[in-house]
Amino acid sequence: MRKEYNYNKLFVLSEKENDPLESLVRRAAQTMLQEALEHEVEEFLARRPYQRTDAGQAFRGYRNGYAKGRAVTVGSGSLKVKVPRVSDTPEGAEAFASQLVKPYQKRSQTLSELFPKLFIEGLATRDFEPALRSLLGQDAPLSPSTISRLNQQFKQDFAAWRTARLDALEIVYVSVGL
Repeated sequence: MRKEYNYNKLFVLSEKENDPLESLVRRAAQTMLQEALEHEVEEFLARRPYQRTDAGQAFRGYRNGYAKGRAVTVGSGSLKVKVPRVSDTPEGAEAFASQLVKPYQKRSQTLSELFPKLFIEGLATRDFEPALRSLLGQDAPLSPSTISRLNQQFKQDFAAWRTARLDALEIVYVSVGL
């Protein structure tokens, strides 16, 4: 039987949350992501929790609890998720690996692509962290070393882009006079 979620808990605000809409969206996203991870394991094992493998059906492994809970940062903020684990996969069979939340993934691909855009838009080093925190939420897992490393990488990428040769590109210019 499928676990039923109590959706009423989505509407409860903690003391530090002052925006009910953001809170609702973040909690709903967290619940949906957790359900999607559960469904992903069901698809991999070809059975639901506590359901036995049917006769003639290939054995794919057992559920083995969850990996340590972690925060994954997406556009609506940090979501705490527990990725299900699978053990005892047959030798030679593909091991379970979530396609939604990859191992060691801390943020969505969209956010990873957003960081260079923030830098190119002109955010200085000291403005970089407050902009990210306001965008991702105060509890986003961004250590000072992560900010510094990202900033350094973006400076290098920007310098390479700025000095790239354009003579190999075919560029069409359009001049519109008013």
